[in-house]
Amino acid sequence: MHRYIKSAVAVCVLAVLPAWGASPWTFTPSLTVKEGYDDNIYLQSQGELADHDSLVTSVMPSLALSYQGTEGWKPLLELKYAPEASFYHSEHDEDNVTHNIGANFKGRKDGWSFDLANTVTAIDGSHYSPTFVAPGSIPAMGGIALRDRRDAAILRTNYVLRYDHGDYMLRAVVTTYIHDFQTAQRTTAGYENYVDRAEFNGGVDAGYKFMPDTYAIIGYRFGYQDQSELFDSPLAYSSYYQRILFGVEGKPASWVKLSLIGGPDFRDFTGTQVDGFDTRQTKIFVDSTATFTLTPDDQVTLLMRQFLQVSFCGRAIYEDITYQASYKHQFTPKASATLLLRSYTGDWQNPSTRNDTIYTAGVSAAYKLNDNVSLEAGYNLELAESNIPDTDAREYQRNTMFVGARYAF
Repeated sequence: MHRYIKSAVAVCVLAVLPAWGASPWTFTPSLTVKEGYDDNIYLQSQGELADHDSLVTSVMPSLALSYQGTEGWKPLLELKYAPEASFYHSEHDEDNVTHNIGANFKGRKDGWSFDLANTVTAIDGSHYSPTFVAPGSIPAMGGIALRDRRDAAILRTNYVLRYDHGDYMLRAVVTTYIHDFQTAQRTTAGYENYVDRAEFNGGVDAGYKFMPDTYAIIGYRFGYQDQSELFDSPLAYSSYYQRILFGVEGKPASWVKLSLIGGPDFRDFTGTQVDGFDTRQTKIFVDSTATFTLTPDDQVTLLMRQFLQVSFCGRAIYEDITYQASYKHQFTPKASATLLLRSYTGDWQNPSTRNDTIYTAGVSAAYKLNDNVSLEAGYNLELAESNIPDTDAREYQRNTMFVGARYAF
């Protein structure tokens, strides 16, 4: 997995080199400080890890550098580094620093355009995962919040080359996702072992503008999803896939923006799986959002995603399904509030009967004092459910809240 990270980072660097040294440049530093509270750090409702709580202090400096060209392709280069240090005052083993790095490069000339988006997340946290001894072992969905506080490196890229001619559009797309877990692996009962995973795909989309600013889309993707082995287990749910995509993108009206895409996902699994697992499957892939501007001060966004994903905490594969709705109201040019509802489900594939769902309800508010200082606050309630019998500890309730301030220099 380390070789994937090194190769992909090299590609990211090469992608942004052509514009380096040009001008004009814009430099934007900022500092964000948050004070929060988490009443269930280990996502457990039973056992010795149940209901551990802590105040959490987060400090995130940010350095952003951008370049806007004025000739030729008029390239826009954006570089950002924003490390976030989080301190758990009652549970110092959960302290971590998350290094967020972005490098985006885009440009346009005549009918051609390109967009090269790269993000790297490096987590410097505990080298060990928790050991769960209560009935049910690990929390629902593998305890994502716990996972994201531990040693890991994550790379995502999304490269797009597009050509527009009249009412027609053609684009090539290449994406990469690499998740390199760097925690220790152990055979201790109840210890959560994380399993590296990666995905690479590429393809083309063709579009026809059937109404102003709105395209009908048909596309194709070929990809590979990789799951690393765990200890000496022969099981691995790696697969090749092909997708046929159909969708609508654009603004059919001034008050609505659509990005609706979906279609069949045809899978061929490689390696060894458990008895009874179907090595050739057809599933549904969906990645869609719709934003409605109800009034100049009110906006509703709906989201749905559904795709097959190899597990990060075991030898399995599941359908990753998200339904989300958010509502934002702008009270004044400086004050706004947002409501959020989300259902996030992992539906493990046959012969497994595991099904986990995390329901989230949240509210946040933001206020801009002036051009330099802005304030924010938020609260989230999580309720986790699992259909596995006699595993009550997989289910939990979690409350988190925070207040914060950001200063832009």
